[in-house]
Amino acid sequence: MPGFGSHGFEFVGKAPWIFWVLAVLLFANSIAGLVAVPLYEHFAHRSLGFDDHFLEIQFTLLALIGLVFLIYRKQVRYVYRGRKRD
Repeated sequence: MPGFGSHGFEFVGKAPWIFWVLAVLLFANSIAGLVAVPLYEHFAHRSLGFDDHFLEIQFTLLALIGLVFLIYRKQVRYVYRGRKRD
């Protein structure tokens, strides 16, 4: 997965379309949670229920991304980006 850590996984070649769909949904849910949940707490009488299920949606999307990596494991490789020891 993309990130700044020293360990990571990446797709060999082009990533499957379902990975990109889930990644966009995860990003959109993160932004919506950061913006909407505080607004919903302020306007509690207009809450649509998103603030109640934000974390469940977030972890479900993360689990689905992990499942995509598991299903396409033949196309995924481990990458070490840390320092090489002499």
